[in-house]
Amino acid sequence: MPFAFYYMPYLVMTLKNYTPQEYYEKLIDIYSTANSLKLLGARIRSTPDYSLKMLYFLRAFASRGFSGS
Repeated sequence: MPFAFYYMPYLVMTLKNYTPQEYYEKLIDIYSTANSLKLLGARIRSTPDYSLKMLYFLRAFASRGFSGS
């Protein structure tokens, strides 16, 4: 496989336990959970530093995209 294809979202290996479709569905679930509003609230509540709270908020906003989806 050419080096240019070794980045997300291209799958450059053969999976043993999942089909590529199942792999990407599970990857979407992981990203959705990691960027959920519930976890964002937990991160913000657990951090006393306001600059880190703002960083968490901006990072979550950027990863969700500007469309809000």
